[in-house]
Amino acid sequence: LPTFAAGPYWVVEYNENEGWAIISGGQPTIKTDNGCVTGEGTNDSGFWLFTRESKPSQDIIEMMRSKAQDKGFDVSVLNQVD
Repeated sequence: LPTFAAGPYWVVEYNENEGWAIISGGQPTIKTDNGCVTGEGTNDSGFWLFTRESKPSQDIIEMMRSKAQDKGFDVSVLNQVD
């Protein structure tokens, strides 16, 4: 990858057999009422729920959101992408 696409990505949790991963674009250092978030911009920012399925079930999404919340992440920053 080109260096502009590099960043301090954290694999927060993943399950290879089920085909999902929770990824943070660096350490979440900003506290909100709902947990912590990363910064904004190109590096040290972002929060994603990845699945192998292009249209994952709502149960999988809710399970991943719950795991992220349990680890202190503010999941209100997540946006659905179709």
